[in-house]
Amino acid sequence: MALATGSGSLESLRERNRRQLLDTLRRKGSASRAELARLTSLSRSTVSTLVADLQASGLVVEQDPAPPQRADRGTFVTIIVSRGKPKVRVPNLVGIGRDEAVARLSDVNLLANVVQVNSAKEPDTVLATAPKGGETVVEGTTVRVNVSDGPQLVPVPNVVGLAYASAESQLQGVGFAVARENVESNEAEDLVVGQTPSGESQAAKGATVTLQVSEGPQTSTVPDVESLSELQAREQIRASGFRPRVVREDTEDPLLDGVVISQEPPGGSELEPRTVVTLIVGRFIEPEEEEVPPPPPTTTPATPPTTGTTGTTTAGETTTTPQ
Repeated sequence: MALATGSGSLESLRERNRRQLLDTLRRKGSASRAELARLTSLSRSTVSTLVADLQASGLVVEQDPAPPQRADRGTFVTIIVSRGKPKVRVPNLVGIGRDEAVARLSDVNLLANVVQVNSAKEPDTVLATAPKGGETVVEGTTVRVNVSDGPQLVPVPNVVGLAYASAESQLQGVGFAVARENVESNEAEDLVVGQTPSGESQAAKGATVTLQVSEGPQTSTVPDVESLSELQAREQIRASGFRPRVVREDTEDPLLDGVVISQEPPGGSELEPRTVVTLIVGRFIEPEEEEVPPPPPTTTPATPPTTGTTGTTTAGETTTTPQ
């Protein structure tokens, strides 16, 4: 094999020589240091380094004296045995950043294959390596480096309007944790009236969704305001959280004027706040005087005629004429 020459740089020459060396080793399986030196124009020390890098561990890469030299019986023959390619220890990279991990591998002549995986860890944090840190490998080995890509985001179901048990089951089914927060509401008891984060948004798998759950309508006792004045009754109804409504009812009893005669619903009832309570309030109306009918007309009884006289009776009156 002829040595390639030209105007290329020294580095190019060395690279060509190295390729020639590799081709020779592929064809022959082994070669002496002297042969490699002649083939590649490399120094014997350089060839020794290349052989150590390329030969499998345990192979004889050189002997001294080398064949076909002759030597006396009993002469010591020195043989050089390959220790194989240089080995390095994989550094422990778990927990550090991606860029620093790649740099540390490069420092010990190892290659990095960075793979992004979903994780709850901070993005770009090294989660694991293969081979693991501390293992011994040949220089140039590619090390897989799993790096956090952050948590996987999934859609949050909208569960507002569902019963709490159903909403909890649905959220847990897609990988969320559930927290409950009881709130005052006029909605039915145990009904979900709100959620955080909201439905149809996205959140990390395993994140907590807080559900606002109705405690049910709150009730209060209606005060008994019968026999109180309208003003007093209104104030008590409002103070209890209800809305008063007044209906007037005529009464001939002056003591009931402006007084609550009755109420609906009655005092002691349990109602939701802001329910209307109707108050029946008396309104005094003076009674009308009865008209006395006129007395019936009276008539005077007729007087029988007297002897010797004649008379004529007209319209209740009697006129006598002497005879």
